[in-house]
Amino acid sequence: MADDRILERIYIKGELQLTSPLILGSGEDENTDIDILRDWDGKPFIPGTSLAGAIRHFLINNCEEGKVLADQIFGERSHESKLSLFAFYDARLKSEEKVLIRDGVHLDYATKTVVTDSKDSKYDFEILDTGQKFDFRMEAMRRKNSGIESEDFKDLIFNLLNSLKARNISVGAKTRRGYGALKLNNEQILALDMSNPEHVQKWLDFDWEGLEDNIKLEELKNGSLNLQSNRDSIHAKFNIPYSILIRHYSDDEKYKDADSSHIQSNDSSVIPGTSWNGAIRHATYQILLDLGVEGKKADGLLKG
Repeated sequence: MADDRILERIYIKGELQLTSPLILGSGEDENTDIDILRDWDGKPFIPGTSLAGAIRHFLINNCEEGKVLADQIFGERSHESKLSLFAFYDARLKSEEKVLIRDGVHLDYATKTVVTDSKDSKYDFEILDTGQKFDFRMEAMRRKNSGIESEDFKDLIFNLLNSLKARNISVGAKTRRGYGALKLNNEQILALDMSNPEHVQKWLDFDWEGLEDNIKLEELKNGSLNLQSNRDSIHAKFNIPYSILIRHYSDDEKYKDADSSHIQSNDSSVIPGTSWNGAIRHATYQILLDLGVEGKKADGLLKG
C-alpha cells in the first residue's frame, strides 16, 4: 500500500475582492434567466469547487508542465487515483451584498440584428458588483506519495497565491468578457511540519478564526516553477465625440423619471466587457468578409 502520510500542512487565510463583476449561476431563474448562487441563508458565495477549478485551469494553461502538475496536485481519475493535495473552502461574502441585473442578446453579425429563432435571443442575469469581498480559506497537504519535494510544493503555492494577488485568475461565467476577476488581499499563512511535535499540537488545536501566521508569502518562493500569466493588458484612453448609451433598466431612485439609463457599476458609468467583445467581434467579422472569407466560415473562425 502506498504511503500517503501527510508530511506538511499549510493553511492560507485571506480576503478575495472582486475587481470585476461576478456571474455565478445557481440554475435558478426566479428573478432573472440566470440567478446568482446563494447559500442556505440566502447569501451569495463562491463554492470551493469553483475556486479549485479556476486555479487548476490557470495552472494547466500557464505552465509548460501544467497538466502533469495539475494531476499531481489536484488528483486525477484513474485506476491509481490520488487524493488532491489542495482543499478550498467555500468563500463566504463578508461585505454588504450588491446584486445587479444585466441584459444580454444573441446577435447575428451579418445582419446586425438580434437572432429571433434562438431561446437566448434576449435574456438577463444577476451579477455581484465589483468591489465585494469574500473570505478565502485554503489548506495544502504534502503527502509522502505525492512525488513533490517540500521546496517545490511551497514554490507552487507561492505562484498560485501570487497569481491571485495579481488578478490573473477569474471564476464564474464570461471570464473572457472580463467577468469574475479576483484579487487576494491580507493573506495569512501557517506552515506546519508534521514531524515537529509542536507543529502537530498546533494542528490539533487549529482554529481558522485564531490562525497565527508563521511565514510570509515571499518565503515560500524558490524559483523552481515558471508560472506566468498569458494574459495581456491594454491600457488606453477614449474620447466620446458624440454620445453613448448602453441601455440599462434600473429601479434606482435617481433614475425614477427615466425609462432607461446607461449601465452602472459602483455608481459609475461603464462599458461592459460583453459590449467590447461584441464590437470587436463584429469588426473582425467585417474584416474577414472584406478579405473574401465566406460568411459561415468567418463565423466559424470567430467561434473557434
